[in-house]
Parts: sequence; C-alpha cells; structure tokens
Amino acid sequence: MLIYIYLLVYILIVAVISKVLFKKPGKQKVFCLILSMLAIYLVLALKSPSVGRDIEGYKEMYESFKGASWSNYDLYWTEPGYEFLEMFFNNILKFDFQGFAACVYGFSILSYSLFFYKYSEDVTLSIFVYICFGIFTFDISGIRNMLAIAIVLFAVQFAEKKSFWLNLCFFALVILAAQIHRGIYFCFLMYFFIHFSFEKVKKLLLPLFAVIAMAFRPFANNILSLINTEKRAEEISIGGNIIVYAFVLVFPFVIWSVAKYEMGAMHKYKGQNVQDLKSEDFFAGMRMPLRVFYFGIITTVLAGTGTLVRIAQAALVFMTIVVPAPIEKLEFKSRLMIKIIVYGLLGLYFYIFKLRANDLDMCPYIFYWNY
Repeated sequence: MLIYIYLLVYILIVAVISKVLFKKPGKQKVFCLILSMLAIYLVLALKSPSVGRDIEGYKEMYESFKGASWSNYDLYWTEPGYEFLEMFFNNILKFDFQGFAACVYGFSILSYSLFFYKYSEDVTLSIFVYICFGIFTFDISGIRNMLAIAIVLFAVQFAEKKSFWLNLCFFALVILAAQIHRGIYFCFLMYFFIHFSFEKVKKLLLPLFAVIAMAFRPFANNILSLINTEKRAEEISIGGNIIVYAFVLVFPFVIWSVAKYEMGAMHKYKGQNVQDLKSEDFFAGMRMPLRVFYFGIITTVLAGTGTLVRIAQAALVFMTIVVPAPIEKLEFKSRLMIKIIVYGLLGLYFYIFKLRANDLDMCPYIFYWNY
C-alpha cells in the first residue's frame, strides 16, 4: 500500500520542484509530465503478477503461447490482435511475461502522456485524477483493456480534425484497438461526441440520454453480450462510481458559478458595472472532454455490471481533463483553495475505496524480483 502513497507524494513534490526550477508554464508541464508518468510506468512495469486480479491469468495465457504454431494460435477467448502480440513477443522476441507486460505498459503510458500534454490544463491534477478515481487501478489489473484504451486515446486527436482522411484514421485505430478488446467497438459512438457540438439540441437530448440508457439497458445488454468474449463470471459494481461521475460532470458548472461570483465581486469593488461571465468563454476548451465523459457515463449505465463496464474507461478517462480545466479559470486564491480541497478529496477517495478496500487486488504491492 505504501508504494501508492509514496507515488502520490512524489508527484506533488515534482510539481513543487517544477515551479521552483521553471518560470514558463510549458516547461513546468513537460517536467511534471515526464517525471510523474515515468514513476507511474515503473510502478506498473516492476510489479509482480500477483498485483492485479487478472494478471496471474494473463501470465498463464501468455506462457501457454510458447512454442505455439503460427498456423493455429487461437488458444483462448481473447481477441486475435492480442493473441498475435502474445505470439510475437513470445516466439519472435523471446520475451518473458514481465518483459511483455513492461512493453504494453510503456506504450500505454506514452499514450496517456501525449493525451495529458495535449488536453490537460494542469497535468499534475490530471494525473492525480487518473490514479485516485480508479483508472489506474483498472490498469493495474487489465492489460488488454489498458492497451486498447491507449490506442483509442491516441486516435482522439484525429477525430477532432475536419478532415475525412484523418477522421478515417480514428475509425481505423478504433478497429485496431477492438482487435485487442472487442468491446472497444462501442467507441465508434465516441466520434459523434468528439466531433459534433449538439448546440441546438443538447438542452433537449443530453438530459434524456440517461433516461434512454436506463430504458434500453436490457436491449443494450443483449448487444454487449454479443461482443463480450470474456467468459468469466466477475462482476463490477458501478453504483457508487456513478455518483462520483455525476459529481464530476456537474463540477465545471459549480466552478462556473464561483467564477461568475468572483467577476461580479471584482467589478463591484472597482466601481464598474457587473458583467456576466459568458459560458462560451468559460467552457472554451472543455466542451469536447465534457461530452465524451458524459458518453462514458451513459456507456457505464448501459453496461450495468460485468467486465464490459471497463470499455467505458476509454471515455471516462476524460474526467482527467474535465476536473482541472474549470479550476484554471479562477483567480489565484480561489484556484489554490479549491485545488487543496480537490487534492484532499482525491487522496481520501483513493485511500478508502481503492487502497483500504484492496480494489482489484492491487495490494500488497510486490516487486517482480520478489515474486
């Protein structure tokens, strides 16, 4: 358990050091991102197969591919793309499972890093959200899931462009990711939440999505069962998480109210007319992450319980962008106060619901050389 606490403390120390060493925000961002994500990678790559509920099973499957025939290597229920990777690393590169996992974690962490660099207003807070809200915990346990999501996150930048060919790259990468985890096919729907603003219909449609999701949940479960290749009986409870996701969804609107109050107080103090803070200015840059995050919540509701809830992480990971973005719009004192509160709540949530609950068998942490 301690290594995860040390990791959080280390990330905060890196953020403080970056403020001392660099004056330009861009250099601070790169410094924090590289050192923090490197530490996360080491925690993932150096852990033993006993850390993470599914890792022992992945290890057994990987080792069974040793010496398998290229003419017929469909040995398990996993997707052909993931089995191809196992064959390639096993029989061509001659990597053991630890080396294979380290490479998967390396690619995934690189994709996360590029995602944070491009979209995050505060990479340190984004990384804290990633760790404390459970995405990191899922990654500790689910190698296939993490790799598929990493490919999708890399594809997001192509969906944003107003180019047919670049948009086509997004769909091609989603298809590629679906060869690792078939549930990722649902990310085709993510394109519409990335690319279109729904400005004219959002007031009517967006509130209805949650109602529609609950009404069509039995139908959605039938569809999900068709793309679910996992035969395990594991279930994942989402009740408490949905409450947290709902809070994150309304969080920017709460901060918007604080920002409007600040602006009104400032104008009153200076003897000027109070000017309202336009939503177009405040929400600039965070509309797309908000829409995709909402899509993740709806996907989670549709999936209900079971391992297919994990496919929603491809959209829910956008909460790492949604949380920091509105805070950066505030004045320095308010920003500092709210960040202290948010960091404290994140740390408390992580300790109670992840560490102390030993979610997905993330504890005790054991290095692979002690396994």
